[in-house]
Amino acid sequence: MERKNVKQRPQAVAVYRSALALFAFLMLAQGAAAGETQTGKLEKDGITIEYPVGLEALAEEVHPWLLERLSKPEGSEQVRLSALMENEQEMLTFIARQLAMEKPGEHMQKVFRIFAKNVQEVFASLPDPTDLRLWPKEELDKFIKNGGNLPGYDYDPATGKVRGSVSMRLGQQEPLKRLSTPIVLHQKDNEKMLIEVKKKLGGLLTMRASVRATLAATACHETAEIAMTVDLDITGAYRRWFVEGMANVIASACLQKFFSKEAVSEYLKGFSVEPYLGIKRKVNLGSWLAKEFAREPKSAVEKQLEAARYAFATYEIMGLINRHGAEVIPKVFAELQKGEVRTRGKASLKAGPRGPELDVAVLGVRDSAAIFNAIEKVTGEDFRARMLAYTE
Repeated sequence: MERKNVKQRPQAVAVYRSALALFAFLMLAQGAAAGETQTGKLEKDGITIEYPVGLEALAEEVHPWLLERLSKPEGSEQVRLSALMENEQEMLTFIARQLAMEKPGEHMQKVFRIFAKNVQEVFASLPDPTDLRLWPKEELDKFIKNGGNLPGYDYDPATGKVRGSVSMRLGQQEPLKRLSTPIVLHQKDNEKMLIEVKKKLGGLLTMRASVRATLAATACHETAEIAMTVDLDITGAYRRWFVEGMANVIASACLQKFFSKEAVSEYLKGFSVEPYLGIKRKVNLGSWLAKEFAREPKSAVEKQLEAARYAFATYEIMGLINRHGAEVIPKVFAELQKGEVRTRGKASLKAGPRGPELDVAVLGVRDSAAIFNAIEKVTGEDFRARMLAYTE
């Protein structure tokens, strides 16, 4: 498949693509054996706050603030991932129509179900803002020094930072277990501690909203991508800018139709071209090799170029819509399907480490020339010329 897993996809998820950055700061911990420290617990309105004795007043102040924030867009389940399962047929039909297909293909349904299930498992592993453990730094330091263990994350006493790692691998046999959320307190008095807790929880809620939108879009993106490569035989070596850009735009349209405009905004933040304008002419967008032909980017420079290509691919397809209207998408795909298919066999799927992938043994059908010709026939635009803007 063109993209990596969910973790790599957002850029800020890229699809990934930088979902890496979003998860880097997650404060995760499995409920620590808190027997070393006397604690109290506030449980009300679906929120649990465990706190050391003496910080009950802080917990009581955090509760109403958090309850109110959870009712706002970034805190509420404005993107309910369960909607992927609930609206499966409607979403598949919508994607198929964008691709000028009469009905969803067999592979589309298979891939959609795999990702709809797995992205929910991934989201379930994120820090839960409704299940908190307040840790004054000195008490946590003492707990760790005395041999205490907090499975699921590493704590650096020097900085007081908690860093955790969540497996983002899709297709696991067992659902990922949600980890409790420790909030490390550096301040001493209640007023400053309250400000600190609000800041950390605010960041957590914003992160969850962004990740939720990205994960919902991922299921739609991967489904559209598979439909293009397998059902429509768009498998040329230099198709990637078109396939990735179209899949992102279609995923965004799915978010708009089935979730919310806020979800679209959150998702597309990961594909802004602003960070990459300085390297635009190094991108070589039109020569971006499909993943089965390319090696995994390893260096920082290669990864930056990869992220830039995702962003500019999305930018180009969004520009096409801005200039010609949303109906240009199905029109281009309808035109593409008129062309003669040159192939050694029907494209198919095979098992891959992250889910179904294109079988590279059978490819070579609708290539970049067919893509450029279809766009020009429908819009009159020469996209070959547009690709020159990404070369030196």
